[in-house]
Amino acid sequence: MDRAQVYTQLKDYFTYRVLDGIDEEIDEYTPLLDWGFINSLEIAHLVAFIHETYGLDVPPDKMVPAVFQNLHTITNMVMEISPLTV
Repeated sequence: MDRAQVYTQLKDYFTYRVLDGIDEEIDEYTPLLDWGFINSLEIAHLVAFIHETYGLDVPPDKMVPAVFQNLHTITNMVMEISPLTV
């Protein structure tokens, strides 16, 4: 799995599942928490998406707000916990 692919899949997830298909011009550094695009319920859904898509379980030490600030930090977390990073 490469970083660009993970980022694209996460951005698509946010565009279609969180924003209901409305492209709000989110990018890698859009502050998802600060702008209210993501909350605790959305984080739970995102963790389930990561498990379903990549077969990864997000460890408890990664379940902190700093990890879910933006797509950059979320992508980094997925890459860090994946044994298959390229």
